[in-house]
Amino acid sequence: MPDRKKKFVDFTLRQGATLHDQPLAPQFATEVMFDWLDPFMK
Repeated sequence: MPDRKKKFVDFTLRQGATLHDQPLAPQFATEVMFDWLDPFMK
């Protein structure tokens, strides 16, 4: 099991994070999540 490392990412208004769970930026949120997962999947 990989180390449980946390990474906090600030979502900005420019990226579409004007509301809770950034509904205007789902593509950006998904990209951040998969970028974090990538090292664990190799």
